[in-house]
Amino acid sequence: MDKYERWDTLREKYPNLRLSLPWPHKDNEAIYWGEPTINDLVLFSNTLRYCSVMLNIASTVSIDAAITNTPVVCVGFHPAKKNEGEFYKDVHFSEHYTPIMETGATPLSISLEELITMVCEQLVLQGKFEQQRHLLTDSFLPETIKYSTETIIDLFNNGFNQ
Repeated sequence: MDKYERWDTLREKYPNLRLSLPWPHKDNEAIYWGEPTINDLVLFSNTLRYCSVMLNIASTVSIDAAITNTPVVCVGFHPAKKNEGEFYKDVHFSEHYTPIMETGATPLSISLEELITMVCEQLVLQGKFEQQRHLLTDSFLPETIKYSTETIIDLFNNGFNQ
């Protein structure tokens, strides 16, 4: 999957940039290298919970970000390859991702300038798309999951009372 060394130049150029590189893998042939461990899931959920803005290209991780009320900006361009950039934009309107876009929770940038503006806006006005993130969460999570905390507490309370 992702070759993490592709980020090395960016990390060297911007030492304050923090990238989460989950699921480290040394053996590209290992069949289960992409299967996250509990520690990987904790890292992933904490990364989403505590990051300032999450960037992606038409990824359903936007739903995960909405659960933690983390602002999202979608990248719909490539700075150097116009044809590839068109694909990045169009994929946000695929059958797979359109329902997420329709909630309004995931603004789409189609240029570097727009990406910078949207990220800065999300940093300053983190609540701007909060209602849309709640709509996204409500649209994709079944009621049973949304109220799982209360269900678990009730289970413990009832179990201890018997």
